[in-house]
This record gives sequence, structure tokens and C-alpha cells, in this order.
Amino acid sequence: MQFVTTGFKNMEACRHTDEEGWIYIDKNSSLQIPEGTTSDTPDLAAWPLPFTSKTQQKKTLIIMPDQIKQETINQMAMLTESFSQPEAAQYHLIKASNVTNDQLEDHSLIFIGGIQTFSLFFKKKGRRRSHRSSKKGSV
Repeated sequence: MQFVTTGFKNMEACRHTDEEGWIYIDKNSSLQIPEGTTSDTPDLAAWPLPFTSKTQQKKTLIIMPDQIKQETINQMAMLTESFSQPEAAQYHLIKASNVTNDQLEDHSLIFIGGIQTFSLFFKKKGRRRSHRSSKKGSV
């Protein structure tokens, strides 16, 4: 929501007789702002949550292929730039060959370069999921 008046732009005090310098709010009007919403359905509207939420601090892995190309580096730069509050984002960058099974189970995961390049992920086909609950995330 934004309120703009000419008096503030021109650095002039608004006069009581100046109808353009005032904002009128009807007494029957209202503004409702929800405190917060959560959804179990995967959604990028709250990006980069759940990857950088307070409950996931230090629990997000950005997994990159072992062979890194310039295109992959560009993808990683675009991803981290999309984090709305980078100072709050705490994540670990790790090569695919260094990821353990425990990390796959315990962390929110962001794959760079395409999931098909990560053999460790496919070794667990019976337990593989594209999306996780709202407590953890996968992209």
C-alpha cells in the first residue's frame, strides 16, 4: 500500500483548503493483512522458504555436479541472487559426490544442473520424492 500526496513531493505543508493534499479514508473501510499462511502444496510464492527459514538455518544443501561448467556457475549465481534476504540465508554448497545418505534425509535440497546428474539420489529410487512436506523442501 502506498500513499502519495503533493505536499510531501513539493516539500510544502498541506493547507486545509487544498483538497489534493489530503487522503480520505472512509470510516466503513477496512484493511486485512493475514499474519501468515502455510501450505502443504509446493509453491514458489514464498521463495526461498523453506530453504532459508529460521527453522531450516544451516539445514539447506545446494548440491552441484562434480563437473562444473560456466553455465552451472551462472545458475548458482541466479539462484542465490533470488534469495530475498541473503543475510538470513544460510546454506551449504556441496559437490554431489560428497553428499551422504544422512544429508539427503536431514536437509532441504536444491539441485543445480538437473537432478538426472546426481546418481546418489537415484540409488534410493524406492524412497525418492520430488516434493517434501512443508518442514523441509526440495527443488
